Amino acid sequence: MSMPFIGGFLTPFVTSLSNLLIFCMLEKNRYRKSLTVLIISACVTVSTLWGGIVFSNFGAEHYIKNLLLTQFVPMMIGYYLLSGQRNSKTVFTVMTATFLGFLGTAPCITLKKNFGFNVLEYNLLRIVTYTFIVIFLHRCVQIKYRRVLSEIDKGWLIFSGLPGFIIVISYYLMNRLSNQGTVLLAALNILLVLLFFLYAMFYYIFKQLSEKYKLLERERMILLQNRHGKQLLERQRASIEEIRLLRHDLRHHLRTALNMIEQGNVSEAAAHFSHLLKSVESFTLHNFCENKNANYVFSYFSDKAKSENIELSITAVIEENCGIDPVDLGGILSNILENAIEGCLRVPASSRRFIDFSCTTERSMLLIQSKNSCVDDIRFIDELPVSSKSDGGIGTQSIVVTAEKYSGIADFSANANVFHTRVVLHAK
Repeated sequence: MSMPFIGGFLTPFVTSLSNLLIFCMLEKNRYRKSLTVLIISACVTVSTLWGGIVFSNFGAEHYIKNLLLTQFVPMMIGYYLLSGQRNSKTVFTVMTATFLGFLGTAPCITLKKNFGFNVLEYNLLRIVTYTFIVIFLHRCVQIKYRRVLSEIDKGWLIFSGLPGFIIVISYYLMNRLSNQGTVLLAALNILLVLLFFLYAMFYYIFKQLSEKYKLLERERMILLQNRHGKQLLERQRASIEEIRLLRHDLRHHLRTALNMIEQGNVSEAAAHFSHLLKSVESFTLHNFCENKNANYVFSYFSDKAKSENIELSITAVIEENCGIDPVDLGGILSNILENAIEGCLRVPASSRRFIDFSCTTERSMLLIQSKNSCVDDIRFIDELPVSSKSDGGIGTQSIVVTAEKYSGIADFSANANVFHTRVVLHAK
């Protein structure tokens, strides 16, 4: 098997595989890993066979002129199938992946021309270059890039326009100057430098916008957290007051039921007792610790977990004056337990549903640990779990905001169908 034949298939293989991997590093993927690998394999196979036949039979010049059909069409199909968003953000990510593809290829073309590398050596050099690019993206860029995608909703088509225009010019030059290697190489390198400075400008703009949106989101989360905490405490206090009034009026209810029995209306008396019992049992205040607000929260979710057949174990040592604002304390305890119950409800009813919760005070710090049963498909972005609900994730973000407010930390992880939440707050 001749070297040109091997190189003819290796060139489109490296091009398609590297670009699709770069796209997957940047874009949130739509499917699980197994299906993602299958889609990438199918697109790379089609691109390799198609491009390899053109390259091997008609030469590199004809291959370059038909890049749109042999490479871009299969890759565009792959981008569309893999994309988790399929909107203007995806268009920008496609432009970015194409730019990084050029960034990995242009230096290799220059070295090939200057040192006379053959097709195999050229592609091995490309593989090494793309390996470094993928590793760099995974370690240094992926989290920040996806965070920007999630924080900024508008303007992506405008951002995509300039790199898209330069990429179209590059493709045009490759078609017109494919037989003028030196001129083509110089033109592509100039365009690559322009793209590099363009993305440097985008990075600066995105950084400024990201910081602005982060501050706005932080303020919104604090407002939501305070509102949610106040509503929850008011609801729980109202329930306690209702129970207190019921117990105060118990003698009146007993006298009413006794009169019913004396008059022979036993069934009505039984119904009256049943209604009274349900009202009293609708909310029971348990004493888990010294802190009254924490007891409201624990009692509420204890009853809620019981109604959902979830095993809930709570260990709490929280003083009345623990150094944490009552609204913040109620909000963070509520969010953790609410997330835990929602996680348990996603577990099949035939499996064990449990929550083990502990909250203790140590050296002016509030230590909160919770673990609950969960499904095995929880995804994380920026070390935060991704909610399956369209408006989800607010509770988790609120936990993080509260932890930062008290110079603490919040950590989330999932392992072997168990979700772990760890929070440390420094008392003020």
